[in-house]
Amino acid sequence: MTESGKIPIQNIYYLLCYAWNRLEERDIVDVTGIDSTNLADLFAKVLIGGVGHLFKRGFDCVFRRMPPPEYD
Repeated sequence: MTESGKIPIQNIYYLLCYAWNRLEERDIVDVTGIDSTNLADLFAKVLIGGVGHLFKRGFDCVFRRMPPPEYD
């Protein structure tokens, strides 16, 4: 814990990665620059970083367009 008695937000991120069995993916998003203790800031950083990683990896190539379902 820090001097103010709050858990650093980076520790929460690593704890969630461990709990979801995603430790190998924890370095995809750099959370060291988050000075806030607000979870919304952490989730926003992870969302933005994760989507950016998907685009770099070829996000649009993974999914195929499917024709809309036909209804009787």
